[in-house]
Amino acid sequence: MRKGKVVIKRIEDRIRRQVTFAKRRKSLMKKAHELSVLCDVHLGLIIFSYSNRLYDFCSNTTSMENLIMRYQMEKEAGHTHTSADHSFHPA
Repeated sequence: MRKGKVVIKRIEDRIRRQVTFAKRRKSLMKKAHELSVLCDVHLGLIIFSYSNRLYDFCSNTTSMENLIMRYQMEKEAGHTHTSADHSFHPA
């Protein structure tokens, strides 16, 4: 039996939404760590939850402040690729 396409939409039930956020946040942080180690990349991840709580991850080789400064310099120089450049964004 083949699974159908999953529709991505807001979870209306607050408790289910909180549980899903916690699980997916942990998975996303783990994937960010794996990507930084396996591919030797400088990576920063910033998440603000529905309750405005901050969660962040930065690869061990740099600080979040240094990464953000580097991002700003690259952006000013026009060397950035945004999420709009990738196919995972809905049309």
